[in-house]
Amino acid sequence: MGWRTPLMTAALSVRRWGTGRLTAGLLVLLAGASGPLVSAEEPGPLRPPPALLLSLPRIGQPLAGREPLIVGATTDSYPYGYADQDQLWTGFTVDLLDAVARVMNLKIQRVALPGRQLQERFRRGDFDFLQSLSQTPEREAYAEFSVPFLTLQGAIFVQKRGSPVKTLADFNGRRFAFVGVSSIAEQFLRDSGITVQGVYVSSTTEGLGLVESGECAGVYASHLTALSVIERQGLRNIAQFGPPITDHDIRHSFAVHKGDAQLLA
Repeated sequence: MGWRTPLMTAALSVRRWGTGRLTAGLLVLLAGASGPLVSAEEPGPLRPPPALLLSLPRIGQPLAGREPLIVGATTDSYPYGYADQDQLWTGFTVDLLDAVARVMNLKIQRVALPGRQLQERFRRGDFDFLQSLSQTPEREAYAEFSVPFLTLQGAIFVQKRGSPVKTLADFNGRRFAFVGVSSIAEQFLRDSGITVQGVYVSSTTEGLGLVESGECAGVYASHLTALSVIERQGLRNIAQFGPPITDHDIRHSFAVHKGDAQLLA
């Protein structure tokens, strides 16, 4: 079995979250690293983002010479990767990446940013990889993805009271919140022949807040994520619009730069 046994163990250790389909295959993202035994960064306050971490992605350099690997991590993606009340890292993807770093003997350094800024900075080359990014065909133009470690069905959420939307076609021409640029939500509406006024937000929390206030007619999110945010934020005027979307899953993965085979091996 070789390295597969500890990796399987690490995968099983996060199943307690029970939030989707974990695959042991994602844990080979950082396989092939060499060097002394090191671990994930010690818990501590979130680091503010420096002006520029990397002039260019360090693609092609040996992994041992790239440590610590600079990881872009969200501050606002509840419940997956966010800052708690003490400004400490917490969430499912935090625990998962820490487990991978320990198993693969890698040293990482996280940098904190809201989700949308993180995506923009990654494209600029400021990070070696992202702790989590949902996979879409458009994003594959600039990133390569690990095997998804969490796959969730998406759904649309609207106001419980006062929503003008009764059918999917009613979204045409209305403001719709998209969590990140080139998300699966954009693909779903495009595939459904719906044209909206897109409002790009950094997190499901921000998107649901815009729906609650009536600033947006809807937002696309996973049922699990939305319920978690609704409870945490005390939102009272949010309802799911129709059943979950069965053919446009939200697939959370690690994301590296295009061509960075060493990191994704």
